[in-house]
Amino acid sequence: MAKIVAVDDSKFQMKQIQKAILSVGHEIFTGVNGEEGLVLVEEHKPDLIISDLLMPVLDGFGFVEKIRETNKEIPIIVLTADIQETTATRLGELGITALVNKPLSKDPFLKLIDDALKG
Repeated sequence: MAKIVAVDDSKFQMKQIQKAILSVGHEIFTGVNGEEGLVLVEEHKPDLIISDLLMPVLDGFGFVEKIRETNKEIPIIVLTADIQETTATRLGELGITALVNKPLSKDPFLKLIDDALKG
């Protein structure tokens, strides 16, 4: 199964993410901001990254930018309640795999993860 790093400062959202991912047998490593995420990515070399946008310390934009400096290939799914066109455009320029609006629906979220892992 896949190794997934997920970063989100919302405890509720992280529980939803963890529950969904663990239900299909993937391994998950979690952090509450982009800086923690960077450490987790370095330590665990994940197959997929899931990130919130609005987080303390290092937000999702900064986190994705740092990842893309060293790894252009890893799939990244960004979760957000921010549905502005400028947000989608900026994230598209960073080469994310998918942008998902919160709140999450489990089955479509798991399909998105499966598709991202298949490449």
